Amino acid sequence: ITFYRTPRNKDWCHLQHILYNMNVFDRMLSAIAPHACVGCGAEGSLLCMECSEQLPYLQADICYLCGRLSRDFKVCAKCADSTTLQHVYVVAQYKDLAKVLIAAYKFNDARAGAEPIAITLNLALPYFAEAPALTFVPTMPQHARVRGFDHAQLLAKELARLRGWHYTPQLVRQKSHQQHGATLHRTMRQRCRH
Repeated sequence: ITFYRTPRNKDWCHLQHILYNMNVFDRMLSAIAPHACVGCGAEGSLLCMECSEQLPYLQADICYLCGRLSRDFKVCAKCADSTTLQHVYVVAQYKDLAKVLIAAYKFNDARAGAEPIAITLNLALPYFAEAPALTFVPTMPQHARVRGFDHAQLLAKELARLRGWHYTPQLVRQKSHQQHGATLHRTMRQRCRH
């Protein structure tokens, strides 16, 4: 299995908005005022190729809970009892440019952010012999109303499209609770970021 840590595809610099990810107003606005790169300010996409190479990519596979080295992003033996997950693929550290990109996507109505984030995820994920179905954890309804879209759903659709996987909205939010980890003590969050 080959893991790609940084985008190497030169076509990546030609990222454009994917029209089905944008409503009519977004399409008109992007024609008049295209997004600027969150890293350097270059016009054309939310993340240009040069800045994409500056994302804080992980240099090794780790256990997502404790940060210890692991193989294929497998949860380590010490942490296995605290989760039902077996592998959690982590692309980059949640800091610097990655944090700015995600914030722009989630909180600044930048639907175009789904594309560079999905491309980055696509390059980092391993090959799967059997294509899995891809779903997402729905955003709290009041957050989706404020943003005008469900950022997790849009990202899942885009990643499924890039991978040729089946996208299916299987999960339904039963309650409007914050996600686990959203209110963790600051030092715990920093420890998890690495």
